[in-house]
Amino acid sequence: MAGEWFRAERRPDVSVPAAARRRAAGTGRTPPSDIHPVLRRTGAPPAALDLLAQAHRGLEEA
Repeated sequence: MAGEWFRAERRPDVSVPAAARRRAAGTGRTPPSDIHPVLRRTGAPPAALDLLAQAHRGLEEA
């Protein structure tokens, strides 16, 4: 039947998906930055800095 999937999800013996459990477990306990730390590089490569400087010069001329 078309509605069977809906009733099956509401049964107490059907487990909650893992993503929903992770969201529920982390709610209100710690900030997301503590859960998934992102390692950042200390400096940009010289070529990237040159491109950035060139873009700034182009904006000043415009």
